Amino acid sequence: MDHLDWNLLRAFHATATQGSLSAAARQLRLTQPTLSRQISALEGQLQVALFARVGRKLVLTEAGAALLTDVAAMAEAARGFALAAAGQSAAAATSATLSVTEGCAAYVMPDLMVRLRARLPELRLTLVATDRLSDLQRREADLALRHRAPDAPGLVGDRLADQSAGFYAAPEWIAAHGVPNSLSDLDVSELIGMRDPAEFLHFMRAHGTPLGDGVPMLASDNAVAVWEMARRGLGVAIMLDDIAQRFPEMQRILPDLRPITVPLWLVAHRALYDSARLRRLRAALIAEFA
Repeated sequence: MDHLDWNLLRAFHATATQGSLSAAARQLRLTQPTLSRQISALEGQLQVALFARVGRKLVLTEAGAALLTDVAAMAEAARGFALAAAGQSAAAATSATLSVTEGCAAYVMPDLMVRLRARLPELRLTLVATDRLSDLQRREADLALRHRAPDAPGLVGDRLADQSAGFYAAPEWIAAHGVPNSLSDLDVSELIGMRDPAEFLHFMRAHGTPLGDGVPMLASDNAVAVWEMARRGLGVAIMLDDIAQRFPEMQRILPDLRPITVPLWLVAHRALYDSARLRRLRAALIAEFA
């Protein structure tokens, strides 16, 4: 009992956090039968049932839930060790992975990459373009530019300069609808919103810009798609000013409206944050977004 196999404990932790053998097997890159055998082997060694099957789901037993806290701490320590080793790896000394939003990847990073290449010519940089939060604890990326502060265990970050956003429309839309004089003049149905209308309206209220009744007629979960639809006169889009100013044909409407302030953070796992591998890249990105 003193020498439990970490692979068995890892199988238990993944199954408990993922909620099913199939999801845990995908995460661990194992077959489902192999994972099931590992769980059974651990239960045999401990002589306790860790899971109960409820329909098609696995639910932790009381004993399993009690043990999960300790195993979770071990899993976090193992991830920290792997991250620290990655930060010191000579083989990876000139490579890094940076996670950014899809809009940033399409409109900001190409110009910025020109300057990064000049400053860090030896760097092999992989850009991960996603509007979901990359899991830095599981090394989906080394660094991430995010619009929220680090909020998961082990993550730290640098607060960069806040960004601002506003309402933008193409000449075609303005010719068809005119220029609204106030927010109340802007028909909500003419906005191009997020995929979930309720989430979009909540986002606007949270940023001090409550909208009227109705829902956007067009929506997408991809910021590039939203902007490209707006550029074609299909509606009004909310866009970061830094990006919108790269398209002189797009007109900011309601310029007297208080700008929507969007925070910007450069986030990393604590084990990698000050590693020699990332130190120069972090410094370059902080300088770019200062």
